Order: sequence, then C-alpha cells, then structure tokens
Amino acid sequence: MLLAVKTTTANARLAQLAGLPDPPAWLPPFVTALQAVVAGERSASLADAPGLDYSLSAEILLLLDRLAAAGR
Repeated sequence: MLLAVKTTTANARLAQLAGLPDPPAWLPPFVTALQAVVAGERSASLADAPGLDYSLSAEILLLLDRLAAAGR
C-alpha cells in the first residue's frame, strides 16, 4: 500500500483504521508504526514497538527494506 499510494491517501486509510471502535489488540500498535513510516520514519526500532507480535514486527521490517530499495 505505502509504495503504491500517496502519503495523504495512506494517512487517510490509516486514520480510518485507527478510528475503528473496539479494534483487536494488535491493530493500534501496528497502525501507529505504519503512521510513523508514512511520516518519514525509517528506523528499524519501529518493529520493536510494544504490542507488536513477531509477524507484525517482521512486516514493518520488510516494509522498511522495500522502501529503502525503492529509494523512499
């Protein structure tokens, strides 16, 4: 998603997810990490956020690698 859409579109979609009532426990920390990436943060420490399980941490790291490979 983040490679294919504009920042404003990504922010809007993430804001929708962040505003869901009664989200699953994993969603808020994942959305927060994605919002940081959209805002320009590229630190691998985003994958260490409390509440992220192993698979979501891996997704954040993979996203960061793809963004770096794309020069973003």
